[in-house]
Amino acid sequence: MFDLMNKKVTLIGGGTGNSVMLHSLREKCNNISVIVSVGDDGGSSGDIRRDFGTIPPGDIRNCLVALSDGESNIVKMMDTRFTHGFLKKQNLGNIMLTALYEITGSYPQAIKEISRLMECRGNVIPVTEQPVNIRARYKNGHAVVGESRLAAYALRHKTSIDSISLVPEGAKMNVDCVKAVIEADLIVFSPGSLYTSLLPNLAVTGLAETIEKSAAEKVYLPNIMSEPGETKDYTVSDFIRAVERHSYGHKIIDTVIYNTSPIPKIIEQRYIKTGAGIVDTVFTDEYREKYRLIGAPIARIEGGTVRHDGDSVWKTIEEEL
Repeated sequence: MFDLMNKKVTLIGGGTGNSVMLHSLREKCNNISVIVSVGDDGGSSGDIRRDFGTIPPGDIRNCLVALSDGESNIVKMMDTRFTHGFLKKQNLGNIMLTALYEITGSYPQAIKEISRLMECRGNVIPVTEQPVNIRARYKNGHAVVGESRLAAYALRHKTSIDSISLVPEGAKMNVDCVKAVIEADLIVFSPGSLYTSLLPNLAVTGLAETIEKSAAEKVYLPNIMSEPGETKDYTVSDFIRAVERHSYGHKIIDTVIYNTSPIPKIIEQRYIKTGAGIVDTVFTDEYREKYRLIGAPIARIEGGTVRHDGDSVWKTIEEEL
């Protein structure tokens, strides 16, 4: 039995993947850290990073909200998006984080200040404090820079992403990542967009090497459904292979937990119409020998969207590790 309450747990990811997992974990663990990718260049976050020359606050804000109790007015303010006027489509939480950054001159300090106000049950750590963009190289030989453009290019030119890197190259890892990784008992790679949420973390100098050095159990949660423009027709083995390629020779996975919940046909058909589909649980013989593979019913359907069920994932980890 893996007792989460008495373990140090570190999540690594971006997008909604981290926040989905944190909602459940905050009630089960007293020592949580989450490392967040900072390559987003769209929406309110994109506007802020262009105007202020800083890292995008959106994914950081989502994690802060997930780690709070969600009832206080400050938490509700952090999640407020304006619907009209000159602030239309802007998120108040993003603005507040940026204001605190301007006041303190430090993004980690800004996060600590807002975490205290929100009474967050964990630490949120941007993987790097340097403004970076994601560059994708495609199988047709071309390259595109900008997270918000990557899937659209693949769809428009009927190609697929081969690898990603960061611009500028050599982004330095946030020093707080080292403590969160080395001292962890469990490291979980959160589900989410493979090439735009998870892998950009590994492109930051030193993170993959630090993860390999950690004595923590390292768990990967591949996506349940594929994404058009990123992972169309991917199997679980394809997800693992992409993580390996972007780990630069470092072994950073011990266990893979994949979904065995059936997906209703009507939901599957909706995904197929968008160019997505179910990620098949196909494994190579190499991966069967190399990793501990755990299948479990860890999916839930919310508003027609298939997501990981955080409670089921953490229950599986507690029972199987």
